Amino acid sequence: MADRSGRRGCQGGFWLSSLPADTPLEDLVRHVKGRYRVEQDYRELKQEVGLAKFEGRGWRGFNHHVTLCLAAYGFLVCERSLFPPPRPAEADTDGAAQSILHRLATSPHRPHDHA
Repeated sequence: MADRSGRRGCQGGFWLSSLPADTPLEDLVRHVKGRYRVEQDYRELKQEVGLAKFEGRGWRGFNHHVTLCLAAYGFLVCERSLFPPPRPAEADTDGAAQSILHRLATSPHRPHDHA
């Protein structure tokens, strides 16, 4: 499969597959795009919940750290799925991406604690 983007300055790509020749194109594209989803999740795990911040020495501590990071990330993904994405008129004008935590904290739909 080859990607020839019509955008200038954008390199295309190619992928080799060992799937059967009669595999539908939609399945091939889904597999290729799955890689980018994994990369995005890994980047968010490092930036949002501190996956890369472990400074311990032992395997047990690292295992606990990764487990807590994955649990926190799962919670954030579930919380994020509760709110619809902003409409284009509400999106940032400069296109800067906000962190998940900031988006959750400033969401008008998030219930607030009234103490």
